[in-house]
Amino acid sequence: MSRWFLPGSWPGSWKPPTCSVPLEMPSVCWRLCGAPNEADLARETLASILPYFVFFLPERQQVIGYPISGFDNDLRVGRRRYNFIWYRVG
Repeated sequence: MSRWFLPGSWPGSWKPPTCSVPLEMPSVCWRLCGAPNEADLARETLASILPYFVFFLPERQQVIGYPISGFDNDLRVGRRRYNFIWYRVG
Protein backbone atom coordinates (compact mmCIF):
# COMPACT_ATOMS: atom_id res chain seq x y z
CA MET A 1 0.00 0.00 0.00
CA SER A 2 2.83 2.48 0.67
CA ARG A 3 3.81 2.58 -3.01
CA TRP A 4 0.48 4.15 -3.89
CA PHE A 5 1.19 7.19 -1.76
CA LEU A 6 4.75 7.88 -2.86
CA PRO A 7 5.12 10.65 -5.45
CA GLY A 8 6.11 9.35 -8.85
CA SER A 9 4.57 5.91 -8.32
CA TRP A 10 0.88 6.66 -8.82
CA PRO A 11 -1.20 3.96 -10.56
CA GLY A 12 -1.65 4.29 -14.30
CA SER A 13 -1.04 7.62 -15.93
CA TRP A 14 -2.85 9.60 -13.22
CA LYS A 15 -0.79 12.23 -11.43
CA PRO A 16 -2.03 14.06 -8.33
CA PRO A 17 -2.70 17.77 -8.41
CA THR A 18 0.33 19.49 -6.98
CA CYS A 19 -0.27 21.33 -3.78
CA SER A 20 3.07 20.63 -2.12
CA VAL A 21 3.76 23.67 -0.04
CA PRO A 22 5.55 24.30 3.24
CA LEU A 23 3.03 24.46 6.05
CA GLU A 24 4.06 26.86 8.82
CA MET A 25 7.75 27.46 8.08
CA PRO A 26 9.99 26.53 5.14
CA SER A 27 11.69 23.12 5.37
CA VAL A 28 9.75 22.04 8.46
CA CYS A 29 6.96 20.00 6.90
CA TRP A 30 5.65 19.40 3.38
CA ARG A 31 2.12 18.53 2.36
CA LEU A 32 0.77 16.77 -0.74
CA CYS A 33 -2.96 16.42 -1.17
CA GLY A 34 -5.39 15.19 -3.76
CA ALA A 35 -8.80 13.69 -4.44
CA PRO A 36 -8.64 11.28 -7.40
CA ASN A 37 -11.86 9.99 -8.90
CA GLU A 38 -12.81 6.48 -7.83
CA ALA A 39 -12.98 5.42 -11.49
CA ASP A 40 -9.31 6.41 -11.96
CA LEU A 41 -7.98 4.22 -9.16
CA ALA A 42 -6.52 0.76 -9.67
CA ARG A 43 -8.71 -2.19 -8.66
CA GLU A 44 -6.19 -3.15 -5.94
CA THR A 45 -6.35 0.36 -4.51
CA LEU A 46 -10.13 0.38 -4.51
CA ALA A 47 -10.29 -2.90 -2.60
CA SER A 48 -7.62 -2.03 -0.06
CA ILE A 49 -8.39 1.58 0.90
CA LEU A 50 -11.57 3.06 -0.62
CA PRO A 51 -14.01 1.73 2.01
CA TYR A 52 -11.86 2.98 4.91
CA PHE A 53 -10.55 5.99 6.76
CA VAL A 54 -6.83 5.20 6.44
CA PHE A 55 -3.84 6.24 8.51
CA PHE A 56 -0.41 5.32 7.16
CA LEU A 57 2.63 6.18 9.26
CA PRO A 58 5.97 5.67 7.50
CA GLU A 59 8.99 7.13 9.28
CA ARG A 60 8.79 10.96 9.55
CA GLN A 61 5.58 10.97 7.49
CA GLN A 62 1.84 10.69 7.89
CA VAL A 63 -0.82 9.88 5.29
CA ILE A 64 -4.53 10.20 5.95
CA GLY A 65 -7.14 9.15 3.40
CA TYR A 66 -10.88 8.73 3.28
CA PRO A 67 -13.68 8.45 0.70
CA ILE A 68 -15.64 11.58 -0.19
CA SER A 69 -18.52 12.34 -2.51
CA GLY A 70 -17.86 12.94 -6.18
CA PHE A 71 -18.74 16.06 -8.10
CA ASP A 72 -22.24 17.40 -7.34
CA ASN A 73 -22.19 15.34 -4.10
CA ASP A 74 -22.52 12.12 -6.09
CA LEU A 75 -22.25 9.08 -3.77
CA ARG A 76 -22.82 6.38 -6.40
CA VAL A 77 -20.18 3.67 -6.74
CA GLY A 78 -17.69 4.67 -9.40
CA ARG A 79 -18.49 8.39 -9.00
CA ARG A 80 -16.94 9.03 -5.59
CA ARG A 81 -13.44 10.36 -4.87
CA TYR A 82 -10.74 9.43 -2.35
CA ASN A 83 -9.34 12.39 -0.46
CA PHE A 84 -5.79 12.04 0.82
CA ILE A 85 -3.17 14.23 2.42
CA TRP A 86 0.47 13.33 2.93
CA TYR A 87 2.70 15.15 5.41
CA ARG A 88 6.46 14.73 5.47
CA VAL A 89 8.99 16.29 7.80
CA GLY A 90 11.34 18.51 5.79
